Amino acid sequence: MLEGLAAWVLNTYIGKYVNNLNTDQLSIALMKGAVELENLPLKRDALKELDLPFEVKAGFIGKITLQIPFYRPHVEPWVISISGLYLIGAPVRQSEFDEETERSLDRERKCALLDALEAKWKSNQQQKGESYWYSATASMVTRIVENVELKVRNVHLRFEDDITNPDHPFAFGICIKSVSVQNAEDELVEKSIRKKRLQIEDFSIYWDVDCELLRDIPTAELQEAMDYFLDNRDHKYILEPVCASALLKRNGTKEPLRSRNTPRIECDVKLKTIPLKLSEVQYQHLM
Repeated sequence: MLEGLAAWVLNTYIGKYVNNLNTDQLSIALMKGAVELENLPLKRDALKELDLPFEVKAGFIGKITLQIPFYRPHVEPWVISISGLYLIGAPVRQSEFDEETERSLDRERKCALLDALEAKWKSNQQQKGESYWYSATASMVTRIVENVELKVRNVHLRFEDDITNPDHPFAFGICIKSVSVQNAEDELVEKSIRKKRLQIEDFSIYWDVDCELLRDIPTAELQEAMDYFLDNRDHKYILEPVCASALLKRNGTKEPLRSRNTPRIECDVKLKTIPLKLSEVQYQHLM
């Protein structure tokens, strides 16, 4: 069961974005308490679910680690660690538009929606006649999901455009040094209240004009180039690097909340400043 659950998590949440994901050897890795996947290239259509006019020109995930508490999987947290998420996107050229491909993608989206609705219907039907074992299994899976912790380091998402204005190519980027979502163990325990703490370090957004484009550099040099631009502070920032933290509380009681003063979800955000700025050149490119 543990192997199947781990494979489902990886295939469902990661497999649709990356190539070369192999979950066949999970049983061996699970016995060691960790699953490690390295150098996973991003699929060209990894952004299609967002319905954005961009496609992936280059990108990969450096390393994914899934740490599993083998002996107490429903009590101790499962930790997902991602190190190095790099993506270079570019607008889809009109000359590259393929009507048949678009029809195929539209069919895939509709099929995915129908599959999701069917899965929800089957789940509801199962719950109507659920047995004790089904209830116990569902309860354990729920506890595992609520205990999942996420740690991500070195994220650089860069979108380059030399089509809108070929004489002045520009790049829009999002950089995150680290982000983590963990159980708030230092907070007071409250009945039916689930607490998660979010920590973000050096989150920034830049818009560079007349800049070097990275999408055509060799794959072997991509990580070094993306790391350089991640750490480089010479960007033309829209949002300068900031750090923030947040405490997320979710009321998990099964009973309906009968008071407007008792929210289902509450979030307490701590942020010193939001250093936003926009130059005239950046504004002209946005328009």
